[in-house]
Amino acid sequence: MSVSSSPRAATTAKFVGGRLARRSSEDIEKTLGLVVAALRAGPMKAEAIKASLGLDRKELPLVLKLGLKTKSLKKRGQKRGTLYSAAG
Repeated sequence: MSVSSSPRAATTAKFVGGRLARRSSEDIEKTLGLVVAALRAGPMKAEAIKASLGLDRKELPLVLKLGLKTKSLKKRGQKRGTLYSAAG
């Protein structure tokens, strides 16, 4: 069997009763790595990040918050106009 190389296969998020199941810190960091890699091509809005990686809308906020806290991501703008970029 071949392992899928899609970004969605790398995340282990599952939904339980419409809610996102609790993710481990390793899963969140793995998703953050995918986001940083996607942002190396250029700045994107959260909606574009979500679409390019095939993530659900509930998966992204915690990942972006961690990226900003660890300074691996930078942001410019406010609310829906916020552009995220990879730091460094």
